[in-house]
Amino acid sequence: MASGGIDGNGRQVGLQFAEITAISSYAFVVSCLLLLIMKYIPGLHLRVSDEAEEKGLDLDQFFDEQIGDWSIYSEIEKKRYQDAAETLIGAREHGAARSSSERDGVEETKGVSTPVVEASA
Repeated sequence: MASGGIDGNGRQVGLQFAEITAISSYAFVVSCLLLLIMKYIPGLHLRVSDEAEEKGLDLDQFFDEQIGDWSIYSEIEKKRYQDAAETLIGAREHGAARSSSERDGVEETKGVSTPVVEASA
């Protein structure tokens, strides 16, 4: 069985490091060359124009304010606000009805009307 870097054959580790360095350098250089070539081909720009950045990429690239159908989320939010408003209005109406029944000397508890009896000291 061949020995490795831990067993005393450090030359193999050095060779592997040299291969990794060579492959990484090759990939970097080829990528840079391809990007430089793309820079000068019309229609293959790496960046969008300044106008497109200011207008927004959705409008510039996709001709729409947003991608996908987000209307369901706005409907959910609208329903949530309506429910909250109805709850508040219902609480106010219930409070108004309760205060008027207390003025009449009748307390309503779970739909049952009972006369209010004040304790005398």
